[in-house]
Amino acid sequence: MCSISNPKISLQPGFLLARVPRIEDWSSSSHSSEDYIRTSCDVDDGGSECGGRETTTTSIMPYSEGTSSSSSGTTINHLYPEIMTEIFLKLSLKDLGSAARTSKYWNSILNDKRLWRGVEAKINVSKGGNQMLFQSLHRRGIFDIQVLSLKRSLREMTSSLPGIRSLKLSGCYNVTDGTISSGFSIRLENLTVLNLSLCKQVSDFSLGRIAMMAVNLESLDLGGCCQISNRGLLMVSWGLKKLTKLNLRSCYLITDTGIGFLAGVVSQSHLQEPRMHDFLLKFGLVDVPEIDEDFDDPGPIRRRKLPSHKKQQQPQFLFLQAPSSQILGSSSAMGITNKKDNTSLPVPITQQCAICKQEIKLKIVNEPHQSVSHLMKSKSSKRFRQVQIVPNPRTSNNVVSSNNNNCLSNPPSPISQLSSSRKKSKYVIVEKITARTEFGNTQLQQLILQDCQKLSDDCLIHLTNLCRLEAINLSFCVHITDSGLRNLGACPALCEINLRACDNITDSGLANLTYDLSSRVTSLDVSFCDKVHNLGLNYISQFSHLRTLSMSACDISDEGLIRVAASLPLLETLNIGQCGSITDASLKVIGEKCQELKYIDLYGCGKITPGGLAHAMKLPKLRNLNLGLWHLR
Repeated sequence: MCSISNPKISLQPGFLLARVPRIEDWSSSSHSSEDYIRTSCDVDDGGSECGGRETTTTSIMPYSEGTSSSSSGTTINHLYPEIMTEIFLKLSLKDLGSAARTSKYWNSILNDKRLWRGVEAKINVSKGGNQMLFQSLHRRGIFDIQVLSLKRSLREMTSSLPGIRSLKLSGCYNVTDGTISSGFSIRLENLTVLNLSLCKQVSDFSLGRIAMMAVNLESLDLGGCCQISNRGLLMVSWGLKKLTKLNLRSCYLITDTGIGFLAGVVSQSHLQEPRMHDFLLKFGLVDVPEIDEDFDDPGPIRRRKLPSHKKQQQPQFLFLQAPSSQILGSSSAMGITNKKDNTSLPVPITQQCAICKQEIKLKIVNEPHQSVSHLMKSKSSKRFRQVQIVPNPRTSNNVVSSNNNNCLSNPPSPISQLSSSRKKSKYVIVEKITARTEFGNTQLQQLILQDCQKLSDDCLIHLTNLCRLEAINLSFCVHITDSGLRNLGACPALCEINLRACDNITDSGLANLTYDLSSRVTSLDVSFCDKVHNLGLNYISQFSHLRTLSMSACDISDEGLIRVAASLPLLETLNIGQCGSITDASLKVIGEKCQELKYIDLYGCGKITPGGLAHAMKLPKLRNLNLGLWHLR
């Protein structure tokens, strides 16, 4: 017996409600007491409902505010919200969406975050306003987002959902560095999963922004991002210390040096490399090179050739004009042009800042006849090789200690100043990279390097520094050889190895794996390694804890496969498709020895007969025996 607060009405086990009334219906029209009928019946001893017994009906009056339940009857809306929440917990996700559109009262109850726990929202970010959608997701506690199409900036979504945990942008072809820059304009402390696979316009600059704004990231998918290079991996190793899964599939620009960055192998020579230094300078992670007080002449600089009618008007001495702005005060400098070879010499410019009264030096190379204000506006132009502003070392300490961020002598970093809107700015304080800065993703557990064509055996040497690495995918890395596999034994936690389509792997490489990994490896894939023969199966049979083995299209026969089946009783998945030499004799041994086998792939094994398949079908735990185009990983 289940009863509610009204003692006059009780709900029997067979309680049925013909229709759930909507609150809006009762406010718009009047209804009689016979509109909605409650049907109740007892359950007989046999468990069948009603069982031919007499049924009774009782009319239920509609619920309206201000009416007591004792006089007007009882509806489902009289239940406490906590009880209705327990009812809604039994519904499917599709039914929850339908119930939320029933009435405002139900919609308010369905804002309970328990109902939407573990739900991933798949949305289209359109050009129109999406604010109501994001607010609804925030109320229901849905912070796992998959964007199917993107036609608007990510700034609105990340600002409305600062607690977002998972963001998947896979396949959004129009995601660029600007999109990532706007979406990651604020700190996303709760973001742990980010999928940017097949976003082919994403470059190293995006990784730098992600490393600064999503420091708690645990899973990063960059599969198919072909513009990612070693500079991006340096930012990943610097900022994403909690990363456990990294997918670099088909990142063709990555080399052994980039994998070394992930393992913490970073030297000063790497940081001082010109392109790397310029890249880090954009994020404010390194200092601008100091200018020598003597301003050594960098040598002849080729200038743009002027037309003949303008060469006659060119004076021998060209003065640098003082800017018209109020920021810079008096200037005392002169630019000199060598009339013989038409080159300019760098000349120091000493000026006084009108804001903090601090003297600053400007070193200007090339185009000295331009005014300082014009040079400041054209700082990013390719015409000017160098425009730098440094404090004057001869200035007193009291003047140098000015804290005005708007002063030209202390300009903000282009990445340190991040604005969430045009009117409100936010600053992210980052530490400079020094000799004591720690690099490396020591928490990394899964690393996918599939189809990274520039990787060689040297990258496997760097992987020995990743003590928690459990799974490595080197499929289609054609430069990996047998000697490099010997280094994988130094990874103490490694248990899953994928060498699919590594053309240079032979039986000797499998022998190198057995030295230190024979008792740890649980998954091995050597499919399409045409240099693996029966001798290699002798070494594979030594992996006593192996549960998944893939040897599709390998040159093996019954002799090697029978030895593997007899030695690996824990085997659960076996892929031997397109092995044309396998016969019924192997399946007979597999049916007797591999009692834990659940999946087996026999596609393309032309010598298998129905009699051999009968032996495999006797396996007690077999779920799928494939004879077509199927492959289980």
